[in-house]
Amino acid sequence: MFTLLAADTPQGTVQRYLIALENQDYQQAYTYLSPNMPGTMSYNDWLTQNQKPSGNSNRLAGNPRQDRAKRRLCYSGGVD
Repeated sequence: MFTLLAADTPQGTVQRYLIALENQDYQQAYTYLSPNMPGTMSYNDWLTQNQKPSGNSNRLAGNPRQDRAKRRLCYSGGVD
C-alpha cells in the first residue's frame, strides 16, 4: 500500500499521472500533463508517440529506470 499525496502538489500530480499509466488509463494520464501540452499535441498524437514499438496499443513505452522511479514515487510516499 502507498500514501496518496495531495493532488494540488507537483508530487501528487506526478504520482497520479504514474498511477493512471500503471492502470492503463491513458486518457486520465493525459489530463495531468501541462495545460500547454494538450493544446499542442492531441490525445491521439500523444498516445501514438508513446506506444511501445511492438505495436501493442494497450501499453505505453517505458524503460526500467522509469519503472523504478514510478515504484519509488507511488509506493514510498513521494520524492525527496
